[in-house]
Parts: sequence; C-alpha cells; structure tokens
Amino acid sequence: MLHTHLTLFAHVQGLAQAAGMEAQALQDTGLSDEERMTRNEPQFEAVSTGGRLPVLLHLFEHDAFELDLDVLFDFGLRRTLDGIAVMIGETSA
Repeated sequence: MLHTHLTLFAHVQGLAQAAGMEAQALQDTGLSDEERMTRNEPQFEAVSTGGRLPVLLHLFEHDAFELDLDVLFDFGLRRTLDGIAVMIGETSA
C-alpha cells in the first residue's frame, strides 16, 4: 500500500513541479513554452540528429507531438491506476 501511495504521490508531485518550472521560466524569461522551444531548437536538433538517439529522432520525424502537462498527467495517472487495479485483482483472487 505504501508503494502504491508513493508511486501516485511521485507522479502528482513530479508533474506539479514541471508545471511550476514552466511558470517560473515564463516569469524569468518572458518567453512562452513555444518561444523557448523555438529558441532551443538548434540544441535539440543537434542532440536528436547526433545518431545516439535514433528512436527519439524517428518519433519526432514521424509523429506530431505537443507536450501538454495535463494530457501527460492524465495519461500517467490512468496507466498507474490501471496497473494498481490489476495488482488488486491479482491479490484478491
């Protein structure tokens, strides 16, 4: 039970912290997330095309991806709760 609690807490806390960092970056720079991404695009391009991360390069070349912390939170929470439900089912049988 404690592991379950800590897993859920870590998910919530981690994404809350990411949202806080985004808000702080906006306050510090005055740049939106999109403007910061555009400004950092050359660094990302260098990392993604350097040959060390071929799967990441493939994903960004072939999938339209827009990071939305609310969507990410919901996705992670659903997967975590689904896993917990399976675990409960296995221990209840």
